[in-house]
Amino acid sequence: MQTTVIDTLRYANSLKEAGVEPSQAEAMSRAINDELTEGVATKRDLDDAVVELKGEIAKLDSRFDAMEARSDAKFEGIDAKFGAIDAKFGGIDRKFEGMIQAMESKFLGELRTLDAKFEASIEALNSKIGAVGRYVFLVLALVVGLGLYNAATPHLVKPASAPAAQASSSPE
Repeated sequence: MQTTVIDTLRYANSLKEAGVEPSQAEAMSRAINDELTEGVATKRDLDDAVVELKGEIAKLDSRFDAMEARSDAKFEGIDAKFGAIDAKFGGIDRKFEGMIQAMESKFLGELRTLDAKFEASIEALNSKIGAVGRYVFLVLALVVGLGLYNAATPHLVKPASAPAAQASSSPE
């Protein structure tokens, strides 16, 4: 709100020149001045208000500082809880990694054992197939030899009864 400042002496003189009695002009001038300045703060009033506001601001600052300290303490507690949770999850992760590595090692061991057994079985089978193959070769060689023998024997050995066989076959 803007305050209006008037020169009360000049106002009173203006009233006197207009024909208002001097005592009445002075009373009117004082009354208007009182009304206009009644709610106006003095420099002292403003200084007192500033001091009071600074005190209130200091109180608010201390309250905010206390609230900030409580919030910081709560967040530190929350951070500590999260740290503990992180540590627990880290332990669980390490435990699972250990379990997975153990299972992987066991699986690889089993796989190597099966691979070795499979290789041994294949070697045994190859050995048996080789032995059977030799026997098959010998049997085939024997069959071929017998076949050649049977095929060649009639031509190499002349039967003694060959003329008699011819005679019995002629018609008489």
